[in-house]
Amino acid sequence: MATIDFLMTGLDMSAFSGRLKAQREARGLTQTRPAEMIDVQPRAYNR
Repeated sequence: MATIDFLMTGLDMSAFSGRLKAQREARGLTQTRPAEMIDVQPRAYNR
């Protein structure tokens, strides 16, 4: 669990989600495609 805490230190989820969206859109991907790529339900990815 300490590893997860270390990785989450200083993580701004709003900034992260903005960068993720920008990269996804730059590649012409819908939210469904990255969900398929990481093998999760699209609804889980959208959260």
